[in-house]
Amino acid sequence: MNNKKNNLINNKKKIKIKEIKRKEKENNLYKMLENIIFKQERVGKGGRIFIIYKLKTMNNSISYYDKVKYKLKYKPDLIYGKLRDDPSIIKNRRWLRKYFLDEIPQVINILRGDMSIFGIRPLTITEFEKYPDSFKEKYCRFKPGIISPSYLSNPANLDEVLKCQEKYLDEKISNGILADLKYFTNQLINFILGNFRGF
Repeated sequence: MNNKKNNLINNKKKIKIKEIKRKEKENNLYKMLENIIFKQERVGKGGRIFIIYKLKTMNNSISYYDKVKYKLKYKPDLIYGKLRDDPSIIKNRRWLRKYFLDEIPQVINILRGDMSIFGIRPLTITEFEKYPDSFKEKYCRFKPGIISPSYLSNPANLDEVLKCQEKYLDEKISNGILADLKYFTNQLINFILGNFRGF
């Protein structure tokens, strides 16, 4: 009887130890993925909220205040409306952004039907709320894309980004897929010539 009791206790201990180890492995895997994959809510077609996936290139330890302070100090040094030498980008991952490799996980978003290859970059909820209603109405008619028309004109500020995006959306409404082919071809030429995102 005692042997059976001891065996039962030992078995319960073993099961508990296995469960603890399993949870530790899951936590370690989650932490590893958290350091590699960035996830965030974005606004999609019809105003639907979805989760976007990217390779993580931004440093969470850089405070918003420090970033804004840096942006004010180096205001002229912008590319596509963003800082050329953004302090929040992890230095040894900057090349991922330069060559668009940080966008690779968004293939998942395309397969899920959240995004397309070409289109307006998916806006965060906060960003979306800042845009005028006329733009929101146009934005919500189409899926956002991985490759943005903004990359073609290298806008220096958010007003120029808005103008560039509205121009594309107007062409998309009028010409459909032909607008995508036009912008995508021009972007491909820019990429080949080296005139692509450099931050």
